[in-house]
Amino acid sequence: MDQAQKRFLSSLSALLAKMAMADGVLVPEELSKVSSIWNKLGLTSEQSEYCELSFKIAQKDGVPFQRYVQEFVASRFGIDAREFLYGLMWEVACADDVLHRREKSILEALQNGLGLPSDSYDIYYSRYIRVGRVIDEEVEEQKKTARQKAEEARRRATQEEARRRAEDDARRRRERARRSISIPHDIDSAYALLGCTFVTTIEDLKRAYRAAAMRWHPDRLRAEGVPQELIDKANEKMAAYNAAWDIIKRHRKIA
Repeated sequence: MDQAQKRFLSSLSALLAKMAMADGVLVPEELSKVSSIWNKLGLTSEQSEYCELSFKIAQKDGVPFQRYVQEFVASRFGIDAREFLYGLMWEVACADDVLHRREKSILEALQNGLGLPSDSYDIYYSRYIRVGRVIDEEVEEQKKTARQKAEEARRRATQEEARRRAEDDARRRRERARRSISIPHDIDSAYALLGCTFVTTIEDLKRAYRAAAMRWHPDRLRAEGVPQELIDKANEKMAAYNAAWDIIKRHRKIA
């Protein structure tokens, strides 16, 4: 091989290696694609060995891909060679059917680094991605994020609707309970509320009131950890029992 061939093959091999390792993993599909490129070029056994060696070295040499781009451009290869290289880089990038974020970054930078027309990236993107042959990892991540946000919004809306319905149900229950408890305004309804009559002794009246107060006192229920709805109902009942007891005390002249 002459020096021009070596420069071309070493730069080509190194750049393909950088592309294959762009996402941090060298997968079988990428290795297979690189092998098919060597076959496509019709290399001699000597050239194939040289390319394979250059490929392996570039995988781990830590040299940024821009350095190899500069070497390729400095060799003054024509536009055809540069476009040919760009097409091969796309083939390797899309060999695993996923265009990864780092691969996209390399291809975008490579368009300018090789001095290619400004629409070169878009043309290849259309060939591989927009026709549905290859997944754009970054776009898929954006779609996934959008789906997650939409799902989260739906979940919050469902929770808010459930909360609103629960509040409405609780309010309706409180209204029903309130309507079922009437404050006594006369002696007959006062006795009836305590389950007593005009002939009930004062001691029995006091016991009936204390029993009602013990059963429905909000502080006792709150200490037992009962739901707020029941505590609200207890407050209403205690108001009714207190009103009944006040009426009876006045009627019986109980101190």
